[in-house]
Amino acid sequence: MAKRINIILLEKTVAALNRVTKKGDRNRFVDRATLHYIQTQNKQNMQEQLKAGYRANAKQDLGMVAEWFPLGE
Repeated sequence: MAKRINIILLEKTVAALNRVTKKGDRNRFVDRATLHYIQTQNKQNMQEQLKAGYRANAKQDLGMVAEWFPLGE
């Protein structure tokens, strides 16, 4: 189901949009571009959260490795 919204874009954004789409295709283009941006941002945010978690646990993980390493040898 589609829902109509009104948005305001900068003139340069509208000019760029007009260069890459036909007037009748703008809705679909904006919809797809918005979804792509959201999915990309979610993926990037998840990667950043994972990196932060790894960094936060790195000291503890190294301590466990140091503790268990002699048992492996």
